Amino acid sequence: MKTKSITLTVLVMLLMMACSKEDKIVYDSEQVQFISHVSALQTRTTSGGDQWVKNDPVGIYMIKNGTTLAAENILEKADNRQYKAASGDVFATGFNPAAPDQTIYYPTEGKVDFVAYYPYKSNEEIKEGYKYPVDVRNQTEQADIDLLYAKANGYDKATTGPVKLTFEHKLSKLVIQVKKGESLASVEGLQVKKIYTAADLELSTGDLKDFRDEKDITLNKNGDTYEAILLPVAALEDKHSVEFELDGDDYKWQINKNITDGLKAGKKYVYTITVTKSGVEVEGEITPWGEVTGDAEAVIKPIDNLFVYGDVILAGKLEGAGYRQEFAEIMEKRADGSLELLIYNHKENGEFLFISSRGSDAEIYGKEGENGIKKNSEEKFIIPEKGYHKIIFDRTNKTYSTEKIDPADPIKENVWIWGDGFVEITTAWNVSGGVQMDKHSENPNLFIKTITRNQNDSPPATFRLSDGTYTFNWKEELNLDNFASHSFVLGGNVEEGYAVIPGNQGKEYVVIIDLQINKGVVVKK
Repeated sequence: MKTKSITLTVLVMLLMMACSKEDKIVYDSEQVQFISHVSALQTRTTSGGDQWVKNDPVGIYMIKNGTTLAAENILEKADNRQYKAASGDVFATGFNPAAPDQTIYYPTEGKVDFVAYYPYKSNEEIKEGYKYPVDVRNQTEQADIDLLYAKANGYDKATTGPVKLTFEHKLSKLVIQVKKGESLASVEGLQVKKIYTAADLELSTGDLKDFRDEKDITLNKNGDTYEAILLPVAALEDKHSVEFELDGDDYKWQINKNITDGLKAGKKYVYTITVTKSGVEVEGEITPWGEVTGDAEAVIKPIDNLFVYGDVILAGKLEGAGYRQEFAEIMEKRADGSLELLIYNHKENGEFLFISSRGSDAEIYGKEGENGIKKNSEEKFIIPEKGYHKIIFDRTNKTYSTEKIDPADPIKENVWIWGDGFVEITTAWNVSGGVQMDKHSENPNLFIKTITRNQNDSPPATFRLSDGTYTFNWKEELNLDNFASHSFVLGGNVEEGYAVIPGNQGKEYVVIIDLQINKGVVVKK
């Protein structure tokens, strides 16, 4: 159905299906008559029209006057009868029963009330208790989810003229018009974030209940206009936002900064977002689905978490391992909201990239300009000088910088790997029977050693670290059975801080630790 504006006034006429060869309609005197009228002030279709489409389906109940919709109150078996628009592209149309057995007749005596809704669902689809299921996840055909509801009371067979039903929109509508500056690409993936997508309409009262299934909704795209029909929201929270991507940057509009009284049923919220290279400007209004006006602002969305991988991370000390995502090292948040990571650059012109996670859906950020980053860029960042550096990332402006750090004196003179289940460990759980790690030739706080899993099935191969006097370990027990590699953070004298490798007999593992940055990594060759 074409979109009709937010408040519809419909005069519904139930038509008899007895037609002559010339398709003339013959009315029965006791048949309820329907004529519908769509008010020109209402907009319901995706094209913004205000006309019915031929065969638009509505459902109608006839019940005892003064009662609520329930099985015992339904009259003449008029239980969710289906009617369809007889004409299309018109403001007013008759409604025909979808089949002869769908025709509604007045009872011989007594007044009646009517309950009607759009779009039609079968009795099998409507839940027990006359609850109409609403699902707005799929925005492709918006007329299919544009929920309307009407009631009319106090009619009988002596009524002259049609039953008058005033349909109301039960949902809200959000329209975003995007205006782009020159040289900018198209907006991709415009979404409303973390909003309820399902509920039930109680046909007895017209109330929406049981809001559920909080998800992201992708808006319907028509050129540079994006639309979504949404469930009403009593109070918008910070998690409710509109987000999109443009030229590699993620933008975010915090909805409750501009719409402070929630999303109301029957309101259409229209906002224009103008995007240029220098920023974003937003203007908005609410049009007849209801009147709402306001100004808004969409800003580049800050990056919550970011990882670094490449030559400069611990695994990068091994040829070919630095750009494996499972080794990526997470940046830590600073007091000012920026992110930082302390790394040791073991060679001149060490390279790295930013990455959003260690997962398969991770987004990669490369270099753009002097100190900017760009999504999906393959240009690597470079740290020219060897040594310890802080990589600092501004989450809002999406820029980075590096800062040279003077390392502390050697923290430990020697480090041993000790435990059980490895060829190099001669005496189980005795530091003197462990294997001493090799100190890096240029960095006294960096240690590296290759160990080999023995052929024993039991006990599982397990190791800890020691300086010969004290044990220092991983912050928690780490089971590496299903990992080709693993990185972790060193703790202090942690009682349960083991690294466990239950399987993979005969395989070699490279253990790398850096006591200056208090991190370690295990790489299976």
